This record gives sequence, C-alpha cells and structure tokens, in this order.
Amino acid sequence: MTGRILQHEQELQLPNGTILTVVSTKFPLRDKKGQTIGLGGVSTDITAIKQAERAMKVSEERLRLAVEAAQLGTFDWDIPGNQIIWSQHHSELWGFGPCEFSGHYADFESRVHPEDLPRVNEEVSRCIATHDRFNWEFRVVWPDGSLHWVAGLGEFAFDPNGQALRMVGVVRDITERRYMEKLLVEAEASRVSSLYTRRLIETSLDPMVTISADGKITDANVATEAVTGWPREMLIGTDFANYFTDPMTARAGFNGAFQTGSVSDYELEIRHRNGHLTPVMFNAAVYRDEAGEVVGVFAIARDITDRKSYETALAESRNLLKLVIDTAPIWVFWKDRDLCFLGCNMAFAKNAGMAQPDDLIGKDDYQMVWGAAQAELYRADDRAVMESGIAKISYVEPQMTPNGQTIWVRTSKVPLRNKDGEVFGLLGICEDVTERKRTENAIKQLNETLERRVIEEAEKNRQKDHLLIRQSRSAAMGEMIGNIAHQWRQPLNALGLILANIKDAADYKELTPEYLESLVRDGERLIQKMSSTIDDFRHFFRPQKQPELFSVTTAIEEALSLVSSSFANNNIKLCRDMVDDVQIIGFANEFSQVLLNLLSNAKDAILLSGLPHDGLLTIRLRSDGSNAIVIVTDNGGGIPSPVIEKIFDPYFSTREMGTGIGLYMSKMIVENSMHGTISVRNIDHGAEFTLLCPLHHQAQV
Repeated sequence: MTGRILQHEQELQLPNGTILTVVSTKFPLRDKKGQTIGLGGVSTDITAIKQAERAMKVSEERLRLAVEAAQLGTFDWDIPGNQIIWSQHHSELWGFGPCEFSGHYADFESRVHPEDLPRVNEEVSRCIATHDRFNWEFRVVWPDGSLHWVAGLGEFAFDPNGQALRMVGVVRDITERRYMEKLLVEAEASRVSSLYTRRLIETSLDPMVTISADGKITDANVATEAVTGWPREMLIGTDFANYFTDPMTARAGFNGAFQTGSVSDYELEIRHRNGHLTPVMFNAAVYRDEAGEVVGVFAIARDITDRKSYETALAESRNLLKLVIDTAPIWVFWKDRDLCFLGCNMAFAKNAGMAQPDDLIGKDDYQMVWGAAQAELYRADDRAVMESGIAKISYVEPQMTPNGQTIWVRTSKVPLRNKDGEVFGLLGICEDVTERKRTENAIKQLNETLERRVIEEAEKNRQKDHLLIRQSRSAAMGEMIGNIAHQWRQPLNALGLILANIKDAADYKELTPEYLESLVRDGERLIQKMSSTIDDFRHFFRPQKQPELFSVTTAIEEALSLVSSSFANNNIKLCRDMVDDVQIIGFANEFSQVLLNLLSNAKDAILLSGLPHDGLLTIRLRSDGSNAIVIVTDNGGGIPSPVIEKIFDPYFSTREMGTGIGLYMSKMIVENSMHGTISVRNIDHGAEFTLLCPLHHQAQV
C-alpha cells in the first residue's frame, strides 16, 4: 500500500500437485483524489518459459561436455560484421594466450601458414558461392615458429537473397595424424620395415592399413583388429571395402586416392564382426616403389564417434532452442549492430506479418507492418540499448498488427556481447498486454464509482457504531444504577437507625445536646459516603478527549470498588492477585468500562449457574515486559462451546434479556483505543477473559 507497482515471481501449487511459476504484478487502487483505497493484482503463468529455460540449460551443458570430450574448438563468424567468436580451445589451437584474440578475421589469417592462406580463402569463397560445407586442412604457425595442422569444418547461414550471414563450425588438431601419415607413407614408399616404424604403427590408436592396387589389405595394425573384430592374419588378403557399411563409397574413396594421390576426411562406417558400427574419417594416400610407381594405398581411419555425438548434440540443441523459442507464449527477436533482424521466433514473425522467421532475416523495422513512425521509435530504443550497453526492461509501448489494429506490448531489450564484452547486437522479448491494459482501464472506471460507494457504506457503519455506543452506555448506566442501589443500602439502613435512636431518646427524655450532636455527625458521615459514591459514578461516565498515561492497578481498584457491595450482597468473593503496578496509555474511563462489563457478566453467570457453592471471581495483573496482562476468571460454569467464538459479535448474547453489545464494545475499546487484544477461553468450572495492552514505552513506539 505504498503507492508503488510491485512485480515478483513466485511458485504456486495446484490441488493436483502441479507447480506453476507466475509473475505477479500488484498495483494500488486510487480514488479521484489519488488516495490509495485498495490493492489490485495481475498474475501471468510463466511455467512454460521456466521449463524451457531449464531444458535449454540441460541441453547447453550436454553440448559443452560433448565438445570438451571431443577436444574440439568452436567458432561463430559474423561475416557482415567481420567478427569471430572463438571457444577457449580454438584460441589455444591458434596459439593465442588468454584475451589475445581480438575477434577479427585478420587475427585468424595472421596465424595461417602463408602457403596455405590463399587456398583457405579460396575454399571459403567457393563454399559461399556454392552453398557448400567448408571442410579443409591447413597449417597454423604459432608465435614460437612451431607448425600445427588443423582440420576445419563449418556450415554457412544465408539470408533470403543468398548473402552469407555467418559461419558456424569446429576445428580440431590433426598434427599427430599428419605426422603419422607422413611417417607411414614415407616408410611404405621407401619400403622401410624397421622395427621402430612397425611399433609406431601398432601404438597408434587409429586403424591403419595398406591396400594393394587391386583393393586387397596387405597389412593392418592392432587398432584395425579391434575396430573390425578380425585378427590381422584373417584381414590380410581380403577386400578392404567389405568391412564398411557402404562398400561402394569406400571403393570410390580408394579410387580417388589413386587418381589424385590422396583423399582426406572421407566419412565412412566400419562394421565390427558383432554388428557394432564405428563412424570414422577415412584418409588415404598412395605410396610408391623405388622407381616411383604407385603400388598401393596407405589408409588411416580416425574414430569420430565423439565428433558425431557433438554434432548430434549440437543439432538437438539447435532443435530444442528453436522449439523453445517457437512455442514460448512471447515474441522473441534479435538484431545486429545495423539494426537488421538476425532471427526471431514464429510468434514474432506472425505478428510482423511474415510467414516464417527466415523471412525477417536481413530486414529492418521500416519493412515491417507497424509503419515508419513506430519503426523509428523502436530503432531509437535499439540504438540506446546498444550504445549504452544497458538493458531496457519491461516497458509498455503500442504496436500495429497486420490487420491494422493497435495493441499494447510489454518489451524488454538487452545487449548481446561477445567474449570480450563488446556489444554486437541485441535481444528483444515482447509480451501482448492488451488485455491487461483493458483490465486497468476497467479498474480505473471502477475507482470512479468506488469512492461514492465507500462513503455511503462508511456513513452506514458510523450510524451503526453510534447506535451501538448509545446502547452500550445505556446498558452500562442501568448496571451502574443497580450498583448504586447496592452501595446505598447499608448507609440508608444506618441513617434509619440514627433517626430511630433520635426518636427513642426524645420519647424517653434522653436526647441531650451532646448525644444529638453525635448522631448528627454520624448521619453527615453516612451522607458524605453516599455523595462520594455519586461522584465515583459521575467520574466513570465523564468523557475523555485525549489518551493519557494511567495506572492499571488503580483502574482495577476503582472498578472493584463500584461493584464490591453488589458482589458481597450476592455472596460472591472477590480475589485480587496483583504483584506489580504497570502503566499504559489510553482512556482510563473506557478501560474501567471494559472491566466493569467483565465483572458484571461474571456476576450474572455465577448467579445463573445455580452452583451449590459460593461464587468466586479472581482478577490478576501481570506484565511480560511488553504488555500489561489482566486476567479475569470466575466459577460461573463457563461459556457453551458452540457459541464461545461468537460472544464478541454485536447483538449476540447468551442471556434472554441481554443486549449483546457489552462484549462487542469491550472488544472495540481494547483494540481501537488501547491497541490491545481481548480473548476468552473456558477453564475448570468457569470462564477466563484475558486483556493484553501495550505498556507505556511499547505504546509510544
């Protein structure tokens, strides 16, 4: 009720056990004068978004583990922006230390071997022109002069006009494989069969074979035995193509090696004798005799199971991300530094009047359905976010739909950064809040009529309260008159005896001046006592305008003095248990009225109970350091259990002639005037009322 609009997330559990995540927005309801008179709220179910976020995290973690297991470096090249995002392992493969790579394509070129760079760039251009996959091996020169072979594999993304937008892929270190190939080819070419070479072949984890010109295996290492399930002796002399799931493709690669001298990164599957399949990257090169004639092919197969797992995980991650974005009940889009769309989800595409998300790629807001004026506002927000690097969160703005209607959307925009913290674009999320705006307008209209209704109801309540107060004071006045009668009974009897004594003394000639003076003084003393009783009751009904500090002990004693005679005449014993005096702030007369009401009710309960023993009422005063505690107990039989919860309700009474307002007014006085509480419970043979009021220092706080 501070007047501010608050928004927070929370989880709710439905009766069937389902957990929902909602975003709750609470806002004040105001009257015409701007005064807060109530609270309104709107909750939005974001369970699907939260579940999607958790699924994305799981998928990203699986993808990360697959990449690390395969020891692959990953890259994402923004071609128009000439920016590259590398993984840490990619930087290490290029010989860059932490934070040395700037993200520019020039850094990539600076480490490629000068002899290989033209071919690499030519292959990139060819793949862009033919929309083909990039698959190339080349050398990288580290700052220390060492050479490292790498294999790059990448896919290009194009806009509807065929312009390349980005290239995403992986790189891996093949220095060892190249080194092994070189050694083995040289060994076979020179027919060197040294023990060292043989051991080198056998210790390789990759399957290696030599194949004759007619396609027969002439030698194989232990890794080949393991991947095929056949011993070396049974492999030699057999057709090498028969160990692949696609023999024709295997032979085509073999023939290609004979035609061009070598083939590289030729994907095949080796079938184990037990049926297990192993995906491999097949590389082969011819070897020659001493005369330079080609006599066979040396082949090596690299197990790419991990890489295939990574590719599968990458594909699943992309599919999952696309599914999450397309099924989320929000509009999502992302742009580059030039404020052109790089992508969006299906909901945003339809809202923009496009059939598919790809239709937006490369376009800007001026080409959307919302018009130039609105487009310029959107682009101004985009520029502000990217230039400042500060997100703009949850603001409401209008938007034109494809059918020409204006809706209201809640938008959030955050900058996208590369690994160096540089902003290269932005991500936007929108939510249709048109219905919420309509609700707010309806609430505003309701507020316009609510003030009048509140005033009317308040006036009715005031009239009821005034009536209750008048009835309460009338009932209290009647009770006090009864108490006055009990207080006067004894002094009136004494006055009667004095008058009788005067008459007797006069009749018997014994009325001396001294005796008459003594009887007059006794009469005056009795009359003074009766007069002080009237003053006590007048004090009780005197209104107080301001709260004051008063003694609880004194208030209790004054209340007891007013009813002591009535209790004594009805054989009801009053017991006090007040250890220390305590002080509270409030209206002493009203507090005494509460006590008198409790005492009167206790007396009536005792008299109506018909118990064979005498009545007993005990009043105790305690303090717990923060509150004054007054406890009133009686032995009047207690309150019936079915009605004990209702005794503080207005006009409810357990007596046939009761008004039903005494305890209700007592509760109002304690809670409103004393800022305390009043409660009741049944005990053995009676009832117990407990008053709890803040002490002097607590009331000030």
